[in-house]
Amino acid sequence: MSHGIGGMQRHTKLLSEKLVNLGNKVVIITTSHPQKIPKQIQNGVEIHYLENVISSRYTRAWWRKSKEKFIDLHKKIEFDIIYSESSAGYSYIKYKLRRKFKIPFIIRVHGTTLSEIKSILFPKLSLKKIPIILFHIYNYLTVSLITILFSDIIITVSRELKKAIPKEFLINEKRVIYKPNGIDSKIFCPISINEKDVNKVILSAGKITKVKGFQNIISILPDIINEIKNIKLFIIGTGPYIENLRKLCHNLNLINYVDFLGKVTDDKLIYYYNLSDIFISASLRIEGLPYVILEAMACETTIITSKIGGIPTAIKHLSNGILVPPGDMNSLKNSILFLLKNEKLARKLAENARKDFLRRFDLNDLVLFHNNLFLNLCKILKNFY
Repeated sequence: MSHGIGGMQRHTKLLSEKLVNLGNKVVIITTSHPQKIPKQIQNGVEIHYLENVISSRYTRAWWRKSKEKFIDLHKKIEFDIIYSESSAGYSYIKYKLRRKFKIPFIIRVHGTTLSEIKSILFPKLSLKKIPIILFHIYNYLTVSLITILFSDIIITVSRELKKAIPKEFLINEKRVIYKPNGIDSKIFCPISINEKDVNKVILSAGKITKVKGFQNIISILPDIINEIKNIKLFIIGTGPYIENLRKLCHNLNLINYVDFLGKVTDDKLIYYYNLSDIFISASLRIEGLPYVILEAMACETTIITSKIGGIPTAIKHLSNGILVPPGDMNSLKNSILFLLKNEKLARKLAENARKDFLRRFDLNDLVLFHNNLFLNLCKILKNFY
């Protein structure tokens, strides 16, 4: 898709293309295209972009126009399954289309309102955070709650979410299935790197926002440099907080030690995962299961990450990576130095990460799971309806 791709969008793209390869017809309804293109086909996936709808945001215009587009397309295609990433499919419930069309409705959940509020409150409450919290509460009552209550199946990306959803939404736990995101292990994989300009490389990647914790990595870098001189930090991604990070690097005299690479292609991303001695995700936000963690595992990269949200679903402390308390810069610094000085352990953690990834997070397994789920759900619920 042509939007700025995050984990959820990447999952949708990969899953859709693989389902098409299995003989399914997949149609995506999404927000407006940057070049105002109304429709395109990418790798067999039919994508419809809604005009005059703010890109990547759920608004009243999105609910209304996505409903109208669905009705129009259903007349021609006759959908068998509706699959909603997060609350994107809320209009199917809001406008009582579920009652009318009786098509099985599945939602894939990457996080919850409660986890969003907890992330906003970290590390403390301030007056400017109150309007944001009130918005999330409103969104929970008017959108998230209703979408999940009227879903036939809820798929969660982490075990932590699977436990949280029934409690937070007061629903039967049998309706909730855990199935993590998947990465193509043939694309994201270990490769040989012949050249290295510096002795040690640290990598961090993701959307550049304050809650992703990039500033904490930069802040401890001077202490790392005091012990390991020939080192470089690469940061991949774009976002609203990037200028703050550049200023921080300038203030700490780290201009020669930190490179901001912006948005990169998958082949470049794979190269940097393999180039790196350590990949760090210092997130302060409670989220499902970040794609960057799975990508780093697939590339057999040594990982240090925050023990937060669904990340412990993938990373087990001192087994296939290192977990640190979110926001604890002293623990982060000590963990980095410990692994940089213990290459044998770092290599073992990386090898274990790749093995665990192949066992639990390979994309082909994810696709077959969804394909079988869709087929079985169609049979069961169409008879039920």
